Amino acid sequence: MGIWNTNNGNKHNVNIKPRLVSAMRAKGARFCWFRDNPGINNKNDNTYYKDVTLDNETHRKLREGITVVCEDGESLIGYVTHYVCNESGQTSGTNISDWFIFQPGTYPTHYYIQHSVDEDEVYIEEL
Repeated sequence: MGIWNTNNGNKHNVNIKPRLVSAMRAKGARFCWFRDNPGINNKNDNTYYKDVTLDNETHRKLREGITVVCEDGESLIGYVTHYVCNESGQTSGTNISDWFIFQPGTYPTHYYIQHSVDEDEVYIEEL
């Protein structure tokens, strides 16, 4: 689907459309590995997860305002916006596993995706 170019020059195939990759990067989103953030893939970890109750049922949800380490080693505070385990290589659009996209700042971030209707016309869509 798309290629995520990291700040340290690595390129990763991600299951995100190229226009959305561009919009996310324009707002400062970063590529991160689970291995650099121990506990991010463990729903029992209270650093990254919290309990939320919906319809009288309690679920675990990723917190906002967490600190993570990005692929280039920089620490940022914000929230996870895209999360991929890709167990057994079953996630379409990506050949890598155990990674996430992190958005610095507070939720929500409004991404602006530029769409070309034809060569002479462009419109902007807000997610």
